Amino acid sequence: MTPTMLDEAERQAQLLAGILSIAADAIISIDDDHKITLFNHGAEQIFGYASAEIVGQTLDVLLPERFWSTHRQHIRDFGKTAMAARQMGERREIFGRRKSGEEFPAEASISKLTIDRARTYAVVLRDVSGRKADEAARRQSDERLQLAIAAGHIGLFENDHLTNQIYWSPLFRQMIGIGEHEPASLARYFSTCHPDDLDLIQAGMAKALDPIGEGTYAMEHRVVRPDGAIRWVAVTSRTHFTGEETLRRPARTSGASRDVTERRVYLQELESRVSERTRALNEEIHRREQAQAALVQSQRMEALGQLTGGIAHDSNNLLTVILGNLEMVSDELQDHPAMGYVREAEEAAKMGARLNQRLLTFARRRKLESKVVNLNDHVLSMSELLRRTLGEGIDLTTILAHDLWPARVDPSEIENAILNLAINARDAMPSGGSLRIETQNSVVDARPERTADELATGDYVKLSVSDTGVGMRPEVLARAFEPFFTTKEQGKGTGLGLSMLYGFVKQSAGHVAISSQVGRGTTVDVFLPREISVGTMIGPLRAADSKALQGGTETVLIIEDNPQVRALTTARLKRLGYRVVEAENGPRALVLLEGNVHADLIFSDVVMPGGMTGFDVARVVWQQTPGQRILLTSGFAEDATPSNDEVFAARQILRKPYSLAELARAIREALDTPV
Repeated sequence: MTPTMLDEAERQAQLLAGILSIAADAIISIDDDHKITLFNHGAEQIFGYASAEIVGQTLDVLLPERFWSTHRQHIRDFGKTAMAARQMGERREIFGRRKSGEEFPAEASISKLTIDRARTYAVVLRDVSGRKADEAARRQSDERLQLAIAAGHIGLFENDHLTNQIYWSPLFRQMIGIGEHEPASLARYFSTCHPDDLDLIQAGMAKALDPIGEGTYAMEHRVVRPDGAIRWVAVTSRTHFTGEETLRRPARTSGASRDVTERRVYLQELESRVSERTRALNEEIHRREQAQAALVQSQRMEALGQLTGGIAHDSNNLLTVILGNLEMVSDELQDHPAMGYVREAEEAAKMGARLNQRLLTFARRRKLESKVVNLNDHVLSMSELLRRTLGEGIDLTTILAHDLWPARVDPSEIENAILNLAINARDAMPSGGSLRIETQNSVVDARPERTADELATGDYVKLSVSDTGVGMRPEVLARAFEPFFTTKEQGKGTGLGLSMLYGFVKQSAGHVAISSQVGRGTTVDVFLPREISVGTMIGPLRAADSKALQGGTETVLIIEDNPQVRALTTARLKRLGYRVVEAENGPRALVLLEGNVHADLIFSDVVMPGGMTGFDVARVVWQQTPGQRILLTSGFAEDATPSNDEVFAARQILRKPYSLAELARAIREALDTPV
């Protein structure tokens, strides 16, 4: 071989070496014995072996064991054929094995050549792990897309404007009512559209195909199926354009559709109710505004209630002292000329006591205590107060049944109800008028047409309060008992008066009815069940009640933190003949009881400083001396009964302020009641 030929051969060898070194694929040559004779840099990167480690070993080291026999057979078969090479992808998928033992999918091409009468096989192998992963990811993405399309009940369509080919998915065809084998065309699509929607559909499509537009289309329209059924479909599409500026034209439109009939039907039904609900919504907004204002007012009233409750409690202690001393003074003066002043002072103090009871009722600081009462007595006792409350412009008339049946009711609540109804009537007669309060017996017979909210059959005591005021419109009358509903100006009414009356009467197994005419006045009828079991009827305390007081000689332990009330009570009990032991608080009383002091009765205030109430004293005493007689007194009746305590709930509480007669009766009953 000449030097020139040697130089050329060397250049070719160098060129080949360069190609082998930069090739990303694995380039491997093997001989007839399947031993590796060449292992390029790409093969080192793919398999993880250095060339020096692998040259001279059989090709099996680069293959999973399960492929050894089939691969050897493949090379033998290939060697016998006249084919010089086999391209990548012609064989089924094969796998390689890295030095780490990891297997990976691969594609390989193989060629054979004879050099110096020796057979050599050249293999080019490519790692397709990334491509396989991408293909798997695409398959998963396609599967998810198909699932989403199926779950969303979405029909697909595409229109190739360059080839005039139109594709409709089976679900799209189903939505618009076109058979699977019918040809797809715009004319056929338009034939399914509702005639009233066709112009809008065509205008929308034309706009989407305008080269100067954005190419978007979105519309809900009706389609008429072959069976005459009308369905609503929501269609959205995007048109892609080709070319630039003046040469721009539509290339392809892709879109989707959904059947939205159920939603449209729901929306139509909703829209049909909007007009009906608008008025109700406006009323609700107005009602909420009123409720917000009522809430603010209620919070103010709650704060005021706490204040008035505290004031009334302290005032009751003062009135107890005032009334008690006035009683004692009146007994001393007898027919003295100054007795007129004393009686006026007593009446004023008693009026203050009644005012306190109303303050406590307003503050919700008193427990309802139903008693057998004669309503006439309470109407009469309130007449003077009502006349002062109503003013000179309103004429008050009372018509009272002479043989009125007794009723069981909380006396303070019924008085509060009468007062509220009178104030409402006064406000309804700004220019003056007449107010009539009437009592009578009422028998409700069994009428089959009676509604569930009316009175049950039976005997009732009826209290009627009638005015000649402005009256109520029907819509106002219908809501009269609603809490916080009021027609008065803000700050002049809470809207709770009639609702509290309603709740109180219903709680008493009675009924309230209102009749009213605009310009003619209003009548409120309160029905209270007749009390059959005749017992002692409770009415306003009479002056005669203070006579013939019954006392005793037992020992009474007084527990009272207010020194003036304690001193007065001691003087009263001693006047009644009792022996008295005093204690300023609960702990002091317990110390006395643990000593040599014996008490036939413990008479204790409920609310006292020092952390120990009258209830606490009673519990401790009863633990040490079961059966000990105890009488409690309080200016709060809220404190009169602990919640969920049946023992205290069954006991009478002497409410401050109390007269000497009330004190004598309560002490005697407590001492005489069997333990």
